[in-house]
Formats: sequence, C-alpha cells, structure tokens
Amino acid sequence: MERVCFIKCEPENPLDINESCDSLSEAETHSSNLLKGKVEPDLTYSHPDVQMEVSELRIKEEPTNQETHLEVDCNHIKTEQDFETVSLLNAERETSPSEFCQDLRKEVKEVVEEEDSETTGPLLKRLTRNCSEYRVLKVYPSLTRNKITNLLDAHKEDSDIEASDDSEIDNVEENDQDSESEQESSDCESGDTGASESECDIPASYRSLFYEGKDGTKWYSKAPPRNIRTRVQNIVTHLPGPKDRARSARTPTECFSLLIDDKILDLIVSYTNKYIETVKQQFSRARDVTLTDRGEIRALFGLLYHAGMLRSARLHTDDLWATDGSGIDIFIATMSRKRFLFLLRCIRFDDIHTRSERRKLDKLSPIREIFELFNANIKEHYTIGEHAILGEKLEPFRGRCSFKQYKKSKAKYGIKTFLLVCARTFYTINMEIYAGLQPEGPYRCDNKPSSIVMRLIEPIDKTGRNLTMDNWFMSIPLATDLLVNHRITCVGTIKKNEREIPPEFMKTKGKEVCSSMFGFTEHVTLTSYVPKKGRVVLLVSTMHRDAAIDGESGAKKNPEMMTLYNGTKDGVDTVDKMCGTYTVSRKSSRWPLTIFFGILNIAAINAQIIYKANSLNSEPTFHRNFLKRLSLDLTKEHLASRSKILSLPTNLRSRIQWLTGISEERKITVLGKRQAGRCKDCGSKKNRKTRTCCIICEKLICREHVKPMCGDCLEQVNEQQEGMG
Repeated sequence: MERVCFIKCEPENPLDINESCDSLSEAETHSSNLLKGKVEPDLTYSHPDVQMEVSELRIKEEPTNQETHLEVDCNHIKTEQDFETVSLLNAERETSPSEFCQDLRKEVKEVVEEEDSETTGPLLKRLTRNCSEYRVLKVYPSLTRNKITNLLDAHKEDSDIEASDDSEIDNVEENDQDSESEQESSDCESGDTGASESECDIPASYRSLFYEGKDGTKWYSKAPPRNIRTRVQNIVTHLPGPKDRARSARTPTECFSLLIDDKILDLIVSYTNKYIETVKQQFSRARDVTLTDRGEIRALFGLLYHAGMLRSARLHTDDLWATDGSGIDIFIATMSRKRFLFLLRCIRFDDIHTRSERRKLDKLSPIREIFELFNANIKEHYTIGEHAILGEKLEPFRGRCSFKQYKKSKAKYGIKTFLLVCARTFYTINMEIYAGLQPEGPYRCDNKPSSIVMRLIEPIDKTGRNLTMDNWFMSIPLATDLLVNHRITCVGTIKKNEREIPPEFMKTKGKEVCSSMFGFTEHVTLTSYVPKKGRVVLLVSTMHRDAAIDGESGAKKNPEMMTLYNGTKDGVDTVDKMCGTYTVSRKSSRWPLTIFFGILNIAAINAQIIYKANSLNSEPTFHRNFLKRLSLDLTKEHLASRSKILSLPTNLRSRIQWLTGISEERKITVLGKRQAGRCKDCGSKKNRKTRTCCIICEKLICREHVKPMCGDCLEQVNEQQEGMG
C-alpha cells in the first residue's frame, strides 16, 4: 500500500513540510508530485548529493479547470545534478481522488487498532466531503501517520464540544473547514514557531462553532479562556484629579482663572479695542465708546454668569436694569445697561483686520485662537477617571453659518461640538467644533467618525482608559484599533448595517425576551440583547471577554457590558443639561459669540469640578451656588474701581460700597464760600442760585434745604467717619 497525505488547497492555511530524502530518486519523485500545484510556504529538501531550495510553492486555482496545479520556483540551483533534478519535475499525478479516499480509509484502519464506526465514520465523511479539493502527495509514512493521528485527536475534542452544545447547533453555523482548524490546532499544540499568537490564543475547541458576518468575520460562540493576569489595556497609568498648578486653586475665581487665563483675557481685550477703534466715528459722544480693559471684561463675564444663575439669560435687559425696585443691584452697580450692550456688540476674539485672509484657509478663524487656548487649558489642569465618554453637543443658533446643523431629535438648529467627558465627574477634557469640509490647507481634516475619535482621545492615549461611544462613532475596526494601537478599551452600541455583524445577531424570531447572544473574536465581544419582543440591541466591547450576566439586573438579565454602558453613556448629556439649565448664552446673530458662550458654560462646570476636588469641605457644592460666588468675585475688581468715580450718583456709590464691602474714607470739614450755582434739590424749574454746599457730599443746596446742626453733633459725625475710615 502506498503511503499518502493530503492538503486542502486554500491560500489561507499554508502547510509547512520539511522532509529529508534518502536517495536522489526519492527526491526526484517527491518533486515530481509537487509540481502539479502551489503549496505555501517555502519547502526545503535536503540530500547528501543534492542541495535544492524550493520557494514560492503556493496554491493557485485555474478558473477553467477544477484541478489545482503545482508549480515549483527554484531560486537556488547549485550543481548540474540539481538542474537535472529540476528538469524531471514534470510527471503526471498517479493517484485519483477515489484512490486517495480508499488509501486514506486503509490508513485510518491502521492508526485505529480496531475499526470504530463512531470515530472513523464522521472523520472520513468530513475528510472526503469534497475529494476534488484534495491533492495527493507521496511522502513518507511518518508524515502521513502523524497527520492522521492529529486529525483523530482533534475530531475527538470537537465531538465532545458538539455533544455538550446540542442546543446551540440550530442557531450556529457549522465550520466547514475542519482540516484547516485542525491543522492550526496541531501547530499550536506542537509549539510551532510559525503559528501566530492570535491563532493560538483561541483553542480549536473554542473555534468549532462560529457565526459569520457579511464580510466573512467569524464570531465564535465560545469565549476564550480567561487569563489570570490583568490585561495591560485595563491598567490605568494616571490617577484622576487636578494636576500641577490646579492643585493649589482654592477659590472659585482661582479655578476659573486656570481655564480662562490672563492670556485669553488680554487677547480678547486687544481684539475688542481694535474693533472699538473702527466704530468710534459712529458715536457722537466719546464717553460712549471708551476702550475696555481686563477688569471690565471679567465683570462682563460675571454679569453673564449671574444672569445664568438666575435663569434670566433670555430676559430683556430693561428688566435686569430696572430702577423701580424690580431690577438686580449687581447689574445696576457694575455697569450701565448701555455699556453692557455695547461690550456684547463689540467683543471680538480675533484681529478684525486680518480675518479675511485667515478665512480663506479656516472657517473657524473668528474663534480659532481663543478656542485652542481654552482647549489646551482644560487638558493641562485635570486628569479624568478610568471611564470616558465621547458624544456631541449642539449650541443653539439660528443665524447665518455655513456649518450650522439640524438635530432632528431635539428639533433645533445649532453648531455641533464633539466632547470627551469624564463619566464620573463630568469634566470636559477635549473639544472639537464640527466645521464641515474645510478649505484646502492646514485645517482641513477627515470628518469620518473614526478620525474624530482619534483626534479626541489624544489626552487619554495609551493610558488604559475605557471609552463609551454610541453607534454613530462605534465600528469593529475602530474598536480593534483603539485596543491594539492605543491601549484603550471601548464599549458601546453599534449599527445593525455593519458588514461584520452576523445575520443571526439581528434576528428576533424565536428569541426570548431578555435573552442574550454572544460572539467573540480575538479582540472584540459582540452581544445581541432582546429588551422586548421584536427588538434587538447590539453592543460591542473590547473590555469584556466573557458572556457574563449582571446578577443585580434581576429579571432583565442584562449583560455586564450593557450595565457598564448604561452607567456611563449619559456623561455628555449631563454636561449639556447643566449648560442649558444655567446658560450664559444670550440671543445673538454672531456665531463666534455663540461658541464663546458655550466655552464659558464649559469653563464654569470644569472650574467647579476642580474647586470641589481641592475643597477641604466635604459638603456638596451646588452649581447654582458656585455660579453666584464666581459672578460676585469676577465683578468685584471693576466695582472697586468704579466706586472711585466722583461723578456717579451718591445712591449708586453707596450701593457699590455695600456690595463690595469697601467704604470710602471721608473727613468732614467746613468749606468756605464757593462760586454760585443751582441748588441740586430744587431742580432746574426753580433755578435757585446759592453758594452754600453740603459739608459731606459737597453739593450745592439752598437755605430751604439746609438742616441746622450743633457743634457737638458735628464732632460726633466726624468721629464716626474717622472710625469707618
């Protein structure tokens, strides 16, 4: 009987053969049989008289013939005898598929001591399922016997697994490439150095049953064995909390100044004054268009925060500055209503003189510089926790803007901003404005979901964090890339039209409510969960490597990855809700100002998180109370400087002193006669002229309004004024 072995002609499963021939004729016969097909990878045959290396021995199917031909490329022919050997490699195949099956049955009988139909029957049926796909190689008996022994061992393992999983066979596709899987299994078990690490990670017993996606992705029904050691992707390398200078911030103003620092304020003051210079000629009075400074801009931000704290950002300014007792003191004392509206009109975030040139390369040029400085500050002063969430936020805006978006779920227009947020503290660590397709230049970038994710994860790259995403961002290639190249695990929902998803995971017929189906690849776990009849939810995770069910979910039987997703998915929505509840945004037709209002909202939330982390007081800090303290602190500097203006009405100066807690130093002295003027209390209708003035406020008063006072009382008033000073 002639010893035979087989290989399946598929380029995905190379077969390595290294044989030593005992004679030159055996080497010629061996090479002749190999000439009829291409088998990969390289083969080397050695003989004392012949040194020939055969390379590029690969499988190639001819479209016009079902037969597979073998071709041999000889890269090294060292002697004339080698050349004669190569010239003999043109013999025809001598064994037909039917003869091969008969020989194989005899070989199986020799390996198995006594014929067992339960063992050899399924094996032969599987090996000879399509004999036209197999080719015969006349090799040595040891190779053939080892090959069939490995096949029998693998078949016994597969039979045990199939017997224990009879309930799943109806829903799982059977692997038709057992020979390939068994070859991989034998290679891994024998310690073959050519087998890849990923192939050896999933044993053959776990690869027996799988689901197949539209693109051929195989999802195995059995989870791979769990390692005892923690995966490197689950090790967090940076502790969460404030860092560097942010650790020493103790007041709301100090925390806010870390994010909106003096550099940003100076740029805003400079650009705003440049714009004021261009509109000066439109005003008749010079005092209406005076230049601004850093203190006044901070006071402007303070008034915006105070209006947001009172949820009156959309309230008419006449009501905020009302003098009939219904107005708000902090607004009246800080600046006039006319000045407030003027600053909102003139505030600028870039150089108005060079904007036209910069706009040719960047749609975001009116806000680019300030936005990037703020984005750098929020990254610099805080480290987020182990779970981050990526989502989008819409700043409401209905004016003219080339990249304005419409969100159907909320039925509103606005400017879309992508955020990376800490799932535990809701600190925003990175931001990106969606500007559509930018002009050709340095700011043009890819707006695909995977590209946006790669840009936003820059602060947490290779730190072992877990990223939660919705189905707009999530994809199988992205999840694999984040795990392998960036050391970031991810969890999230995925769209049902992805080509990697098997059809079995999207079917609802025959599935029980609250049931789950799992699929595993080398890096990704896929879950199909049925929350109610006729509906399926698909989740993907690279953090979970098993089919664990959350025991605390009760009758819902939620998978653990779904529990994690539900617990971390609301980070961006929470930030959006906090911004909307106490927003500083006012109605405007300028989209750069709308974006800056969004920056102020994010800055206040992040400043509160830093303040709470550094606070020694364990009592909770509500966002409303934090905004109130922040607004008063931001306006205090400007109020102190305004209280020194002598032309302000007395009642207004007294109100400023009461708000700031600063009293003006005065000393009562008796003034001599001065130039005559109109009495301040009589008004212009009576037009009474007088030279008498008040010894405290120095205003002119007539005799009708003079109140007599004795010397003792005058001294007492002087002492009180000195004590207050």
